[in-house]
Order: sequence, then structure tokens, then C-alpha cells
Amino acid sequence: DVRARPNNGTFADGVYSNYMERVVAAPAAKDVANNASVDAAALTAINLYPNPVADVLYVSAPVNSEVALLDLNGKVIAVRSLNGQEVSFDMSSLAGGVYMVRITNAEQMIIEKVVKK
Repeated sequence: DVRARPNNGTFADGVYSNYMERVVAAPAAKDVANNASVDAAALTAINLYPNPVADVLYVSAPVNSEVALLDLNGKVIAVRSLNGQEVSFDMSSLAGGVYMVRITNAEQMIIEKVVKK
């Protein structure tokens, strides 16, 4: 596992986060040595833009991933299945602030911070 473990962070669903860094958590059934190359490849394959976002957030990630938009309390706002190259979230009706995008597939879970203007 590669996890952000800040002094002032929070712990939810087995992952520490301060919402300022990318968080990667490999499933418990796999060991870190086997996931090292997968994590590095997956990290470069993920793109969120624009960030900060005013209206529509676009997320590209590995195929066969689930992409979820969450508030800072962990409440799921929207979920998309990524079967192509990109998904989008209309954030125009959301209040300004910090949100999280959780990308999950068979190998790992990655959490990214996104700022809504």
C-alpha cells in the first residue's frame, strides 16, 4: 500500500487521506511488491481536468474502473463506470469547495482531490 498518513488527516474505508495528495491503496489480498509496477502505471494513466473545476469535470482512467465523486464526508455524489477512455461529472450545481474522486478497479483504489470553484 501507498497511503498518505498526515498528522491531521482522516481515516475512512481503510485509507488515510488529508485530501491534498493522491492516495493509493492496493487490495488486502495482494502484497506491495506485486503492486508496485501496477500502481506506477495506473498513476500515470489517471487524469482529472480542469482542476479547479467550474462546471464539468472530466476523468480519464484505466478501462474497467469505477469512478465516484464524493464529498469530504465520504458521501457518494455520483458514480460512473469507465468502459471507454473518459467519464464526466456535471459539478455546476455543487457548492464550491473540495471534493474527492475515487477510482477503483480490480488492482487498486486511487483517491484524487478536486476543487470546485
